Amino acid sequence: MNPLISIIIPYYKGERFIAETLQSVLSQEYSNIEIIVVNDGSPAESLKALAPFEKNIRIISQENKGPSEARNVGIRASQGELIGLIDADDLWPKDHLTLMIPYLTEQTPYDLVRGRVEHFKINSDGSHEKSEPVFWEMLLGSGLYRRTLFDRVGFFDPSMRAGEDIDWNLRVRESGSQEKRIPEVVLLYRRHDSNCTNAINSIKEGQFTSIRKKLARMQTHKE
Repeated sequence: MNPLISIIIPYYKGERFIAETLQSVLSQEYSNIEIIVVNDGSPAESLKALAPFEKNIRIISQENKGPSEARNVGIRASQGELIGLIDADDLWPKDHLTLMIPYLTEQTPYDLVRGRVEHFKINSDGSHEKSEPVFWEMLLGSGLYRRTLFDRVGFFDPSMRAGEDIDWNLRVRESGSQEKRIPEVVLLYRRHDSNCTNAINSIKEGQFTSIRKKLARMQTHKE
């Protein structure tokens, strides 16, 4: 099995870390990939960080609409049978794809595969901190997804700029989709001062919105 994998990266003022992120994707042991970076309204200065990779990536630009719509645009423009998602500051181990592809063949029942996440931080003195590996559904970069999953579940809610990943994962569960979890670390989640997860109030609002949407769906089903 050698399917094309489309890797979608939403990008907004991500010049600090995007080179490392793209290099981790380009260094994958699996090579049949297309990389789509969706520029979500970044200023021209920020786009300079993408220039060294222009031969290896496809860039789609839009007005700033948030990560949900950026991912949606990238998925719709992609050609792959499988979809990978990674944020512009995180990293993939070189075996990220090869670990998960075997569970998404035509002979397997799974719609998505997830692995563990290791949080890491590089301090100002160059020292590294890292966490114990965990499963964290909220981080979409720890999974690999069949394209057909988005046909069944739908795309990310473009009205949500926080919690959209929670909302989508709730819909995945409700859909009856089959998930495989593997014990290996497949995502290195970078902790830094600009993490979206640092905005506690926005995260809480996203969580509440996701729950309200779930309750509304439950009520609709009852009716």
